[in-house]
Amino acid sequence: MDRRSADFTRLFDEHGVAKPHELTADDIPGIVDAKLLDALRYLPGPPISEDDLKNLADVESLSSQRLRSDPAAAQRVLDVIRKTIDPRRFRWLAEDREPTGGERATAIFASALLHTAQRLQSARRSIAKKDQEFAVRDYLKSIGFAGKRVAKKISTYAQFPAHGIVSENEIDFGPERADVLARLWDDRMLPIECKVSNSGVNSYKRLNHDTLAKHTAWIDAFGRANVVPSAMLAGVFSVSNVLAAQAAGLTIFWSHRMTDLGLFVESTR
Repeated sequence: MDRRSADFTRLFDEHGVAKPHELTADDIPGIVDAKLLDALRYLPGPPISEDDLKNLADVESLSSQRLRSDPAAAQRVLDVIRKTIDPRRFRWLAEDREPTGGERATAIFASALLHTAQRLQSARRSIAKKDQEFAVRDYLKSIGFAGKRVAKKISTYAQFPAHGIVSENEIDFGPERADVLARLWDDRMLPIECKVSNSGVNSYKRLNHDTLAKHTAWIDAFGRANVVPSAMLAGVFSVSNVLAAQAAGLTIFWSHRMTDLGLFVESTR
């Protein structure tokens, strides 16, 4: 919380963000260099993710080097921030005046609190995801698979591990990364994405956007006959999103029913 407060204080004091109408495109790369892009994204209400900011501003990269070389892109980033700043936290901006000391302190505190809460949620999801990966590997080993650190990148069929092997590490499987990779008894590859969601809304991004994109890339790279793209889910997922993913060809497992994975694996003997 203290670190986030310091970041927003620096945005206000060192980069003039308390008066965004006075900012110019030249200021944006400096904010990025100061490692304050995350804080800048939390000025809008609701906050804007990096991906959304790139899409809204129509920029390929938010690096300071790219923004310096393309002032028009930096201006579009600034325009997005200006148009989406939260009018409740930053009331003085809507009224075109200087903030009072109390307004400034409240805005910094509220923004830091929001940023900290979001980071905490992300950290919890990351921990849950890692726990999920360990659980999948341990379960596969309990039903006869051998754990092994395999090549970090697999680009060809010749690099596939032997059947009955489960990776102890994440793998760049063709063009996309797999959290867990196992070779089934019938020699097909089983890349497993571990996904944790705390709401039906989040489930779309985690399952239908992120994982289905990998599903398509794996099939294109190695062929439908050689790969069984799958996801191990935990938490809250929209039923419609899960059904849509299954209809697209993704095999779904649930962490609380790990035995379903075992039944599927045994069916490949």
